[in-house]
Amino acid sequence: MAQLINTKVDEAIQSLIKTAELTAQYGGDEQKNPEIFGKILEQLIGVKNDVKKADKAFSTAKDKQSIAQFDQTFASEINKQPKSKAKNSDEYKRIMDEIRTLLSMNYEAVASTSVVEGDDYQMEMEISDIDPLTKRRMTHPVKNTVCGHYYEKSTILESIQVNPRLRCPIAGCGNNQFVQKAHLIEDPVFRMRLQRRNENEQN
Repeated sequence: MAQLINTKVDEAIQSLIKTAELTAQYGGDEQKNPEIFGKILEQLIGVKNDVKKADKAFSTAKDKQSIAQFDQTFASEINKQPKSKAKNSDEYKRIMDEIRTLLSMNYEAVASTSVVEGDDYQMEMEISDIDPLTKRRMTHPVKNTVCGHYYEKSTILESIQVNPRLRCPIAGCGNNQFVQKAHLIEDPVFRMRLQRRNENEQN
């Protein structure tokens, strides 16, 4: 049950990020307020935290002999666990950074230029949009901060779970470090560029 709830919450978070993308493209200034998205994100991550606490408490209380003992142990375990604030979590900070980036973007400028420049950031459209593992076009790319290469998010996460010693699958890459989840970051600018390119090709 806990895994199912967390999966649904993760899907809701992805929908929230997608909404930020659409807001960047079509919304007005009032809609481009990060605090609106932050409040929703805080609630979603709060649900995940509550589920984690409940799951841990259930594991401790499940073998009790009576309902009364179960209830007492479950409540006691819940109260023992420290209260965690969603805003202090790395997940909240990471997703809010992505949402703020999206909301501050000029969608038309991103779509019409071949290079996007920012704070020490430059992206050229020559970067391949093909996932090196599946050889299919990426829809949700993540960037390896060690070598700068991109992969489809779901594919690379599954791959490193199966093979923790996986190195960058780009041929000729000089990165000798194993790919780690901590090395992978969202790149909303690049993702939006890919989406725009796909739309143009379909029209």
